[in-house]
Amino acid sequence: MALDNNIHDVDRTFESKGVRIVVDQVSMDYLQGARIDYVNDPQHGAGFVVDSPGARSQGDAHGEEACACGDSCDCNN
Repeated sequence: MALDNNIHDVDRTFESKGVRIVVDQVSMDYLQGARIDYVNDPQHGAGFVVDSPGARSQGDAHGEEACACGDSCDCNN
């Protein structure tokens, strides 16, 4: 996720509460049904929190859920 002014013809644009969100084709499947929020948590810092059922995997050998996007991130703070 990044702040960017470059919007391509194939990107999807949504607006929620006055905020424009642009999603590329690859990310669209991962964000189906997602809730995106911006939080300022004194303990964890400020940033975007994504709760996306499409980004959850089956989990690892220890039963931990992992993001399916291939990046190293903590999508559920």
